[in-house]
Amino acid sequence: MDFLVEQSVFLEGLEKVSILSDRKNIALLSSHILIEAGEEGVTLVSFDQSAGGRLRIPAKVTTPGQATVLGKKAYQIVRELTPGPVHVFREEGGRKGMTTIEKDSAVFHLKGIDPRDFSSFPEISPEYSFGVPIRELSRLIEKTLPFVVEEEGNYMNGVLFQRERAAGGRATLNVVGTDGSGLHHGQIPLGEEGGIDLSEQGEKRFLIKRRHAADLLRMLETDAKDEKLTVEISVNPRYAQFRWLGFYFFVRLLELRFPNFREVFPEEHSVTVDMGREAAASMIRRAALISEKNVEVEILWDERSVTVTSQNIDIGDSREQTPAIVTGPPSYFFFSIQSIAKLLGVVGGTTLRMQAGIVDDPLEHSKVPVVWNSVEEPQSRYVIMPLETHS
Repeated sequence: MDFLVEQSVFLEGLEKVSILSDRKNIALLSSHILIEAGEEGVTLVSFDQSAGGRLRIPAKVTTPGQATVLGKKAYQIVRELTPGPVHVFREEGGRKGMTTIEKDSAVFHLKGIDPRDFSSFPEISPEYSFGVPIRELSRLIEKTLPFVVEEEGNYMNGVLFQRERAAGGRATLNVVGTDGSGLHHGQIPLGEEGGIDLSEQGEKRFLIKRRHAADLLRMLETDAKDEKLTVEISVNPRYAQFRWLGFYFFVRLLELRFPNFREVFPEEHSVTVDMGREAAASMIRRAALISEKNVEVEILWDERSVTVTSQNIDIGDSREQTPAIVTGPPSYFFFSIQSIAKLLGVVGGTTLRMQAGIVDDPLEHSKVPVVWNSVEEPQSRYVIMPLETHS
């Protein structure tokens, strides 16, 4: 194998594909990437039994062939090289079959595993497919991940992707994650609004692991600045494939039943509270200084303001207030600081909205789903369950 490739092109390819490389155990196949040099350029491949990526990059190939290198290490090396052509080759029998990367006076000899240990990259025959704007998909996955658990066998494990068509023909993609105490539900318009024709496709859903969604997000972020770029998603009963700019990322689907997230959202609210998002985040951060090991805060409101209180028997207590626009009766909830901080870490916009159906019995407050969202980001909404009310 022998080829020349521009450093910037090689680096961009390695950046995507090496994300899937496991740096913890260099003996594993999943720690390596496969380099295939052919007539049409060079293809970079990385995968294990449940996920993988493939990208073809332009290169001047002198001798076709295959080699493997540690993905993370190859990326780190190429990142430090100066711009210009990089020479990559592997001589059969030379230096025990190691792969050489040369740039000017810098020469690296990298060990690898037998390229034959890589099984064929799966060709996914989809049952259905659709397109999604890359920037919107990236944003919703980023907002969803903090609310997803990574526990084998947990029925809430994973990120749900559900494409549906509402009455009137409007098609949307729902992206949902929950850990039992909090939930994020985001929507992306498809169909005519997203530039994709779904006239022959009805409702479909699939579920992928949290770590695979996190890998996907990191790969999407490298190209998410392009507002016009679309990700093509193809799905069959075993796999989902995401494709954009010649890059293919596949994941094995989770075979779990995801809870009906719509049941969590009440149809009516008896109170709506609008407050500044930055003010709310600042109050929660300061309340956490007092609360420490006591992982809760109280959020209460009247007709003009929201107050956050916290207390710790060993330290003291705090109380802080911010103006708010309130529709409905005054009341209060106790929340986990961790859950509220998680929400405030991903919600955007300037105005934070809280809505709930207030019940008469304070002891029943912990059973009331509290819905949050940013007024400026209507495509995302969150549920944070309150804690039990103190007697």
